[in-house]
Amino acid sequence: MRKGPPARAPEGRAIASFECKTASAASVSSAVFVAFLALAAALASNLGSEAGAVAMIFIAVALVEVLTPLLATLVPATRSVCTLTETGILLRPARAEASRGRFLAWSGISRFSSKDLGMKAGRIYLYPRGALGLLRREVVQPVALSDYSLLFNLVSSRVGLY
Repeated sequence: MRKGPPARAPEGRAIASFECKTASAASVSSAVFVAFLALAAALASNLGSEAGAVAMIFIAVALVEVLTPLLATLVPATRSVCTLTETGILLRPARAEASRGRFLAWSGISRFSSKDLGMKAGRIYLYPRGALGLLRREVVQPVALSDYSLLFNLVSSRVGLY
C-alpha cells in the first residue's frame, strides 16, 4: 500500500467555491477562416460589378460569425459553479447537460479586465495566452458582491491587469 498524503486533484487545493454566470467567446477563433474568406471576397470585389454583390454577402456573413460570440459575452448566461483553486479557476455548469466544464490555469491567462456593476457585483474578463487571446475571452460574473471581491483580489494577485 502507498503511504503518505492523499493524491491531489490536478487543479490543486480548493480555496473557495461560489455560484456564478459564465460565458465564453472561444468560438471566435474558429471564425478566423470566415474572416479571411471575407477579406478575399473584398479583394475580389474590384474585379467587376457582379463580384461586388457577392463580396458584400461574404463580408456580412463573416461579420456575423465574428461578432456573435463577442456579443454573447456581454451578458453571461450559463449558470455555473466557480471553484477557485491554487492553480486556476474551475468552471462547472450547474446542469451537466448545459455545457462542459473548463479549467483555466493561472499560467494560461495572459491578462484580465473587470466591469463593476455597482452593488450587484461585477464581471471579470479573462484573456487566455495565444495569438487570438483578445478574441477568446472568458467571462465570470459572481452572483454575490463578496464573491466578486474574492475573485477580483485573487485574479489580480495572479494575473496582470489589462
